[in-house]
Amino acid sequence: MLRFAKQNAPQAEFVVADARTFQFSDNFDAVIAVGDSLNHMLTSRDLGAVFGNVIIALKPGGTFIFDLNVPEAFRTEWHKSSTVVGTDLLMYVRGSYDKSEPENSR
Repeated sequence: MLRFAKQNAPQAEFVVADARTFQFSDNFDAVIAVGDSLNHMLTSRDLGAVFGNVIIALKPGGTFIFDLNVPEAFRTEWHKSSTVVGTDLLMYVRGSYDKSEPENSR
């Protein structure tokens, strides 16, 4: 994905880092985490580490924009499927959700 991103935005700087442990020497006006990326944090401790890193990375008064799926979204939305058809690609995504672990066990 980084190869494609660099081709589409050659002037941009791309950083590969773990959201729980990243560090920057500069501070930012805003941090954006969308596409349900924070739902990949499996524990509240991991999510807290991400939020802590974001606070450090933001300038005073900076903005953090993010989205999270809540349990209701997992139950109602993750069974859907979608497709993307392009001139040089075809992608099919079928979601599923297995609620075999209690929500409060994390």
